[in-house]
Amino acid sequence: MANNAPKEMHKPKGRMSAYTFFVQKCRDEHRKAYPNENANFSEFSKKCAEKWKVKKRNTSYLSRE
Repeated sequence: MANNAPKEMHKPKGRMSAYTFFVQKCRDEHRKAYPNENANFSEFSKKCAEKWKVKKRNTSYLSRE
């Protein structure tokens, strides 16, 4: 039996990882700061990855003494 009911378009497909949540917040902040500018995806991703690495390094339990 095939279910032909329309799918909910905006329904989350599962749990969001911490990194995905972080990138989503970065994108929202960028859009607020630069509403008329389109971000280059690859450059934006690289910048978010660098921010994530710094943030992760600063909050890691291994760096605490």
